[in-house]
Amino acid sequence: MARKKMRNIVDDARRVMDENMDIARFNNVLNSIEKIKEKYEFLNKNNERLEQTNIFLQNIVYALEKRNNELNEQISFLEEIINNMRIIVSIKDIKRRNLLWYNKNYQKILGYHHRELQELNCEEAVNHYHPDDYKMIQERDNIVRNIHSNSYSCVVRLKHVNGKWLKMRSDFYVLKRNSDGTASQAMEVMRAIEE
Repeated sequence: MARKKMRNIVDDARRVMDENMDIARFNNVLNSIEKIKEKYEFLNKNNERLEQTNIFLQNIVYALEKRNNELNEQISFLEEIINNMRIIVSIKDIKRRNLLWYNKNYQKILGYHHRELQELNCEEAVNHYHPDDYKMIQERDNIVRNIHSNSYSCVVRLKHVNGKWLKMRSDFYVLKRNSDGTASQAMEVMRAIEE
């Protein structure tokens, strides 16, 4: 009988322990669910903030695209005006001695096509100035080296694609300088002088 009682006590203890284990497991599951719920709420709030930020950035991108289109239209309009004037306008990289931008009048006035202009390097470009006028180009380069001199004007002769020399007024303007004061970009405006 004592043995039976002892077995009943042990069985009761096991049952209580098993029930407590199930309750402990259930509590662990509830705690995990609560943590997941908190993380979900945190992520949901972050997601809402990100969606608002995304909408804000989309509006900025739209506004920038619209402004960019307006600026491109204005640039096209200005290029059309410049191309219809009898002037050559170019933006130059002074250090590399190449053209960053130029209007179509190189072809209209001097006969040079885009490909020929792209192939020009500084030695070849020198050959397009009349040999007697190259001193003025050197003088111009020396003057614009001075940080206080941002423009230079002179009359030069440029070789037409057919070999003839055209007298041109050249107005040279420094647009950008490097941190050490040296000129990095310049604009040159040239117009033919009628003989």
